[in-house]
Amino acid sequence: MNTDHPPHFLDFEASGLGVLGFPIEVAWGNVDGVMECWLIRPDARWHLEVGWEPVAEGIHGIRREQLAEAGADTVWIAERMNAQLAGAVVYVDGLPYDRLWLEQLFQSAGITPTFELANFDELLYAVAPPTQTYRRGWMEQLRAVAVGRLKGLHWHRADNDVRRLIEMYRIAAARR
Repeated sequence: MNTDHPPHFLDFEASGLGVLGFPIEVAWGNVDGVMECWLIRPDARWHLEVGWEPVAEGIHGIRREQLAEAGADTVWIAERMNAQLAGAVVYVDGLPYDRLWLEQLFQSAGITPTFELANFDELLYAVAPPTQTYRRGWMEQLRAVAVGRLKGLHWHRADNDVRRLIEMYRIAAARR
């Protein structure tokens, strides 16, 4: 893992966590403050009716109608992600789900990602001082401090969740 360059971070929101769930929002950013967030217009092949979980909607607050009205096309989003993240290692905090949603997005677009996803926890272990990582509950404490610094944000929106990852990284790296 190369920690010489400022890392990139990514988060998806989805219609649900079930097997028919699909990505509905994506955000990516870096510690320099460059960030993008897009609603995703569902692909016609995705299972809109059965893949949409009302419980998930209650958590992220994104309505299906918003996706039809303001969602960007999967091809456009995939091309934009590739243009901005080419060659990068991009950190996520839910690797199995985020990888699945990335694959769904890019398969829909018929494009191959030019970047790779990696586990955010591994990045934190690499940048945080070893004296911190040996303590029980250190990552939960780090998350609580980051959330405290980012008061008033609606969690489970992709851009705000990326902001939380960036803040956690900044705190951990500053303690080194």
